[in-house]
Amino acid sequence: MVLRFIILICCINLYLVASYAQTLSDELVFEERVFDFGEIKEENGLVSHEFEFKNVSQKVISINGVTSGCGCVQFEFPKEPLRPNATGKVKVTYNPAYRPGFFSKEVVVLSNNNANYNRIWIKGTVIPCKHPVSFTYFSFIVFVPPLPMVPNAI
Repeated sequence: MVLRFIILICCINLYLVASYAQTLSDELVFEERVFDFGEIKEENGLVSHEFEFKNVSQKVISINGVTSGCGCVQFEFPKEPLRPNATGKVKVTYNPAYRPGFFSKEVVVLSNNNANYNRIWIKGTVIPCKHPVSFTYFSFIVFVPPLPMVPNAI
């Protein structure tokens, strides 16, 4: 009897968690989901791309936020609600500094009070530039003075 009760509680919890989960948005349609920068030179600095989208639903939609798993990605998005059939842009900027080689970054666009999401990606290959050894190694050395010896400090 107790085992059945525990199983019932677990099933109810799984149902509740699944009902509050985010779902893929079919209301915002992006013209492209992946943008390839190709080869970019680190010395040229930041690179950006604007992803265009359209509200294909019959209701007003607002973008609540944009997230990424890397601090090297920045974004700009419309703060005002989008009317039906309105278009907008999400600008994604990548910072290639000290990130040589291939990259692929996912960007998640949250809408409708974070209930829906869309995923877009940027990718490319960073061609590294030469950094002075003094800047690469010595600028990160931090002098920390030794702590004074205090007997019986507890």
